[in-house]
Order: sequence, then structure tokens, then C-alpha cells
Amino acid sequence: MRTALVVCVGRKHAVVVDMSAVSYIDSSGVASLVEAFQVARKRKSLFVLAQVSDAALRVLELARLDKVFTIVSNVEDALSDF
Repeated sequence: MRTALVVCVGRKHAVVVDMSAVSYIDSSGVASLVEAFQVARKRKSLFVLAQVSDAALRVLELARLDKVFTIVSNVEDALSDF
């Protein structure tokens, strides 16, 4: 996942990460999201988390990353930003 995210944002692609099926995320998963977010921000590209599961959202909230990432309720909302 990390490689795919970094490659996409590295090419200045807008990235929407559908997290609806994520039932568990550990520190390496969080680090991958943060790294991709930082690359996207540096390249002025859109990076959005969509449909974040309750389990993943709890982890992001504990790390206070819910205030850093753009989080939308569904993929369609994220795509409307294009």
C-alpha cells in the first residue's frame, strides 16, 4: 500500500483512499498514510481519506490525525472536489 500511495502522489495524482474495508490499522499503516499525505501536500495534490471505518478512525483520532487529514464520508464526496 505504501508504495502505491507514494507513487500516485509522486506523480501529482489526486488520491482518494477508500478506507471502508479497513478493520485494523497499525503504526506502519498510519505512517504510510502520513508519508503519502506529506508528499501530496508538497506537490500540491489532493489527498483524501474516504469512508474511514470506525476502527481506523479511532486510531487516527488517538494520533490526532483526524485533524490533519481531509476525511469525507464517502468516495463520491471526495471525487466532487476534483
